[in-house]
Amino acid sequence: LCSTHHGIVHGGKVVIRGTWSEGFVFEHPDGSAYGSPRVEPKKARVLAEVFQMLRALSFKEKEARRL
Repeated sequence: LCSTHHGIVHGGKVVIRGTWSEGFVFEHPDGSAYGSPRVEPKKARVLAEVFQMLRALSFKEKEARRL
């Protein structure tokens, strides 16, 4: 990933699931596929903010994503 997209992923605004061998899936924080017209902008924004708050409270990235 370029530095911009790397920052977006670690900021919780894009979620990447999968592995190199299986392939990757890119999603919005609300679980909708990246690029999907079905994304709910308000829900995605709130979930990204919650993720950032959990990280600020010292939750590890994987823990914050699970919650």
